[in-house]
Amino acid sequence: MKRKRTTEYNFLNLGFGLLLGFFIGGGIAYLHFNRQNDSLIYNYFQELYEKAQSTFRPKYSNEYIALKENHNIPDKTDEKDSQRRHNSGSEISYIHIDNNIRIIADSTVPVSEDSEIETITENSDSSTVHENIKLITDKLISTKAIVFDFERASTSDATRDLDSLLGNVPERRKVPDNLFYIEYYESPINYQGYKMSKNRIMLYGISSINAAKFIVLKNEIYLKYLDDYYLLKETSEYMPLRPITEAYIINQLEIK
Repeated sequence: MKRKRTTEYNFLNLGFGLLLGFFIGGGIAYLHFNRQNDSLIYNYFQELYEKAQSTFRPKYSNEYIALKENHNIPDKTDEKDSQRRHNSGSEISYIHIDNNIRIIADSTVPVSEDSEIETITENSDSSTVHENIKLITDKLISTKAIVFDFERASTSDATRDLDSLLGNVPERRKVPDNLFYIEYYESPINYQGYKMSKNRIMLYGISSINAAKFIVLKNEIYLKYLDDYYLLKETSEYMPLRPITEAYIINQLEIK
């Protein structure tokens, strides 16, 4: 049997290993405790770090930067903070508005077509935004007067108050009770309805005025539009035009 030869270490190899370990350990300790003082090495690695950071940082176009400066657009982190504040019950911090917004309104809101709408953000002292937004309102397209053949009871105080709320001028209260001013309005939302006071009927969404006809039956005013009949009653609120379905009333109206 051959005996395995063992590796023999001498003092020279041991000394060389200790010396190499001393230099490596000393170099690591020097770099750790003196990296701020070693300007060449520290600055070199610092420049490499900044270049790598700028490479992966998102770049914004000049157009976006100018827009951000003029309108104070928040960063992504700010938007997330704003959403968190909104979800917790506080007010919205940032409101983005399209300058071409058009708002549809009807006569129930007392505003004019060139009204200025003010939008106030959370910091109202420094970030109040004024936007001129075009309002689309009901448009008066025709007016005419009709004398109905029926008798009315004397006008009560409640009816006079209702007539005043609908915007009638005092002169209109002096006209005969059977004289009505019929006003046709074009609705921006294609809404068909009406309002009726003592001497005024406001119709909305009647596109064909010539197809509208008024009939009096038992001191009640009915509107015939196309093939349907509608009963009109005094009201200060907008009421939808609902066609009547009672056959006996329709038969009497068709005889008129």
